[in-house]
Amino acid sequence: MKRYLIFAMMILFLMVGCSTNVRISRPLESFTLVGQIDTANPVNKAIFSVRSNTVFALSKDWQQIHFFRDFKRVNSIGGMGLERSNFQRLSDIAVDSEGSLWALDTIPRKIRRFSSDGMWAGEIEIKGSAQPELLAVAADQT
Repeated sequence: MKRYLIFAMMILFLMVGCSTNVRISRPLESFTLVGQIDTANPVNKAIFSVRSNTVFALSKDWQQIHFFRDFKRVNSIGGMGLERSNFQRLSDIAVDSEGSLWALDTIPRKIRRFSSDGMWAGEIEIKGSAQPELLAVAADQT
């Protein structure tokens, strides 16, 4: 049921053309469900990037992020490990205005940036924080 609720929310964003930095200014009266994404694993958070036409689905249990386009999984990154695309404790994800994915890894206190296709693009070390849990990226990339 949780998977269908998340999917319905993603479709809602698709139908109204919203992105992470645009707000709906009028109430939604109806929407049409146009498809279904089978995630196979439980999803804790899903974000849609209008710019890259990609749904990013975070699975904390599996320490993975799945990339979906046209209702099909096109890539997955993560899993436990120490490589650039692995995580030790994946906590949150965000999308910037360019369509890039940002992932917060709590234990090493790093924020990693990936392209909309899942290629590693850099990282930021978060010094002076105990255990960061949430991530947000503003329109100006801050």
